[in-house]
Amino acid sequence: MALLVELVEENFQVLMNKKTSQEMNDRKKFMWTKIAQQVSAQGQTTIRTWEQCRDKWHKLSSNGKSFVSKKRREAAKTGGGPPGPEEGNPIMRKLEEINQGNPSWYGIRGGAETKVPEAAAGSSSAAAMPEQAATPGLLATTTVPSNSDGK
Repeated sequence: MALLVELVEENFQVLMNKKTSQEMNDRKKFMWTKIAQQVSAQGQTTIRTWEQCRDKWHKLSSNGKSFVSKKRREAAKTGGGPPGPEEGNPIMRKLEEINQGNPSWYGIRGGAETKVPEAAAGSSSAAAMPEQAATPGLLATTTVPSNSDGK
């Protein structure tokens, strides 16, 4: 896994490029193929395809995001909380270093946190706005008279 992380880091700009043109996709596939050959040549595992290496990277990256998120939650606790078991994991630290400043990992710096108010999260509009539902006369304006002469 360490070799995979190292090779992806060396080719990060190409592999994580957001462009999806045929030329860029071919470059990405070529780079993943080279990485798969180097990982397979290490001899400690079976021969890996470029798809397996790409999927392994995505899984590692996902685990790294979870690691960063958990670390941030633990640090926000009173006293900072105890260090987690992954704190000493060199691969997680390397993933964190590679993605430093990446908004999908750390959020937008200086951005505001937004939350849906608890009352608005309910499905009923009356529950979401209790002050309007309790206002006298609000329902009287929407009532239809029961008899045909309008009284």
